[in-house]
Amino acid sequence: MLDFVKNVLIVDDREDEIKNLKSALEGMDIGTLWLKPDNVLTKDLKPKDLLFLDFMLRNDESEFKNIMSDTIRPLLEKHFNKKHPYGIVVWSTHENELDEFYEKICIDTFNEKRYDAPLFVVVLEKDKYLSKQDFSTIMSDLEQKLKDSAPASFFINWNNGLSKASYASISGIYGLAPDLKNQDEKIKNILYKLARSQTEISQKELDEYVANNRLTNDAYKTMDSLLCSNLKLSERLSYENLFSSFTPNSEAYLERIKIASHLNTKLFISDVEFRMNNVVPGNVYEILDCQSTIRLDNVPSDSRYIAIELSPPCDVVNKKKNNRLVGGLLLPTPVNENDYIKRFNGHYSQSKNRYCPGTYSNSYYYVLRAMHLPNEESTSFSMILDFRFTTSIPDMDLQDNSKYKLLFKTKNDLFADILQKFSSHGARLGLAEIRPD
Repeated sequence: MLDFVKNVLIVDDREDEIKNLKSALEGMDIGTLWLKPDNVLTKDLKPKDLLFLDFMLRNDESEFKNIMSDTIRPLLEKHFNKKHPYGIVVWSTHENELDEFYEKICIDTFNEKRYDAPLFVVVLEKDKYLSKQDFSTIMSDLEQKLKDSAPASFFINWNNGLSKASYASISGIYGLAPDLKNQDEKIKNILYKLARSQTEISQKELDEYVANNRLTNDAYKTMDSLLCSNLKLSERLSYENLFSSFTPNSEAYLERIKIASHLNTKLFISDVEFRMNNVVPGNVYEILDCQSTIRLDNVPSDSRYIAIELSPPCDVVNKKKNNRLVGGLLLPTPVNENDYIKRFNGHYSQSKNRYCPGTYSNSYYYVLRAMHLPNEESTSFSMILDFRFTTSIPDMDLQDNSKYKLLFKTKNDLFADILQKFSSHGARLGLAEIRPD
């Protein structure tokens, strides 16, 4: 399970206590660096997979606290902020010392982001290994300890699967070009064909597409698809059952909103750089033009008017005359859970003595309940599209910064879902029946 551990950092003031640990790790072909606490902040280090820490560098409680604040936290902030998965092993004889470690060191990385959160923090007894002068079982002991943490085991296994799938994707491409003499040319030709499979632009437009480096981006997209394909083929039946004895916790409402916004944005909103002059399906614009016919009526005062370019991709390929846009809103997600329920889920009104549907529960609305704008993680929004507000706008108007501001682009899954529901709404037959009530 710990195949991902290739580089280790040991922070300790006693070389005689860790030299056998260093030798044992190096014997497992794991690169190992030992630094004294006084030197750890003077070095520029490459990302490390595992960190060994000793709290009790002196037999003095006050020194223990000083090391906590003066060495370990700055160490994490300097060397463990590179979006690289890692774990921490703490030398201690008392599990309860972890409580103080969490209190003094661990921060809300989701908000502050001063360093990356570790995949795990595990306590091991250094004296047990020192008494035998044998650290040969250190990795197997650590792996055994990690069985108590289902999330850590899950993400370590997933990370290992990513590495294997990545290698399988690359080796599969290189396997198609075994002739080393002409390998570069053949592989470049393979990548070109893969990239062309991602786009339906005409040969006439290809030169500009290549000049803007967009075909290279498509090559990366195809490798992403191959990676996913190899991930799906990997064997997972031997993994620990993550949810075998799991009872979901109920987080506070605002915490649920924060988590949902973060995950939905990662899943559905593209963070790839885009240019204002590229009008493509999935673009979401803020409407700045007060005269726009696509602005919704009677909306909350804190709304932001938006429109999504919802033309079918085939229309773009065939050079349709105008774009098709659907209007909508970005609304700050309610800070009160009852307001959220009234907005989306509906509620029973005691005063009206009946059930009241949610404000945006009608079939002509498309709702993404929680998200945030790229690079604006502090505010959660609900994206609401109204299929009744549809219009065509020339490209030159959408490219006018005084009228429309490009906010983000939806990823393919979200765009396809919106387009399908829009088409379904437009294709409904309906019936003007005579009701006796």
